[in-house]
Amino acid sequence: MLLRCELAEALRKWIEREAISQVKAAKRLGVVQPRISEIARNKVDNLSLDYLVGLCATAGLSVAVKLAA
Repeated sequence: MLLRCELAEALRKWIEREAISQVKAAKRLGVVQPRISEIARNKVDNLSLDYLVGLCATAGLSVAVKLAA
């Protein structure tokens, strides 16, 4: 869940940095606006990690996972 929240935060920052609306963000990412609203409100319970990584990739954000032993 923590990874999902971090990816959602990265997407929120991207939307803010691009200064675009949720509707424009949805079009650029190829999803519907309610999905962007869920991300904006950190409602990531129903969004898979794979889905969020895909959105980040579409937005041009690099994703790296670091494991600590």
